[in-house]
Amino acid sequence: MKNLLIEFMDRKISVYDPYAGSSLENEITLCYIDVLSTCNLACPSCPVGNMKKVPGTIMDSDKFEKIIIKLKNEYQHLDEIGLYNWTEPLLHPKLSEFIKVVKDAGFSCTMSTNLNYLGKLEDVVKSEPNILRISLSGFEQKTYEKGHKKGNIETVKQNMKILADFIKKYNSKTKVVVLYLKYKHNISDIPAMKEFAQMLGFEFEEYWAYLMPVEKNLEYIETPEKIDPETKEIINSLEIEPTEHLKILEPYKKDRCLLIENQLVLNAAGEIELCCASYNPLYTNKNFLDLTPEEIRDLRHKNDLCEKCMKHGINMIYSTVIGDSDLKHHSERITKILG
Repeated sequence: MKNLLIEFMDRKISVYDPYAGSSLENEITLCYIDVLSTCNLACPSCPVGNMKKVPGTIMDSDKFEKIIIKLKNEYQHLDEIGLYNWTEPLLHPKLSEFIKVVKDAGFSCTMSTNLNYLGKLEDVVKSEPNILRISLSGFEQKTYEKGHKKGNIETVKQNMKILADFIKKYNSKTKVVVLYLKYKHNISDIPAMKEFAQMLGFEFEEYWAYLMPVEKNLEYIETPEKIDPETKEIINSLEIEPTEHLKILEPYKKDRCLLIENQLVLNAAGEIELCCASYNPLYTNKNFLDLTPEEIRDLRHKNDLCEKCMKHGINMIYSTVIGDSDLKHHSERITKILG
């Protein structure tokens, strides 16, 4: 495990490399499940906002429970289930029930929300997910709307207050973490949002935003002339441009990928996704419930996208952390995985 401060283009950049010392090769420790296939926002650096939409689907309770039972029975190293990947989990009317199913099975349960929509937030708080992350990118609307398109930061701040009240009302042990995604344009808003979050009793982390998903990065690196104006605008807003990002991570480039080795991703239909950084469904109709762990591993390892991604080292963008936050939660998570 490494947390190094390296020099790059006259800047000091913190790089956290979770591969160093890894001992759990090809053992699934984390599973992401999108419980529905929609989001209420269209963030420009996220595929929901910058790629073609996927068909609308919502996972039912019966399928979800069967998935959790199968995960419990077949993946002995699995300890955490995240009820999110590309979508907004609070849009699912039975989210609190799903959280309870996860925790009753003995797993840690995490979720991430943009908090523009409350849904049944009170029930969610009562179900006590272990970690609830709030993803945002500004304190003022003129700043926030650039990174979280269609969102309203005043609504988010009001909902943060409501969340804090629910946490206090039910004496909830849920850890709330405000995750601030940094772009060139929103650095000045950080102090105000940090103060606001901490005033509510929430933890605060900040990370440099990067281009998602893998497919967009590949397009930019291999055929930059085909990049559309909107994607160019996204890239120009990033503090660390994708090719610069790869240069920073070149010393850590690996011929393996933790996103494949240690993570499993399911979409709202219960189908196998390649990884948490890929958006285009590769294996439609390859239902998790119908496959053995060995069949799933073979499906995920035998594909062209992985080969292209790892050739350029793009996988390192998504499996390392670059930034100047204290990396506390990420470090705790990876330490637990790697031992």
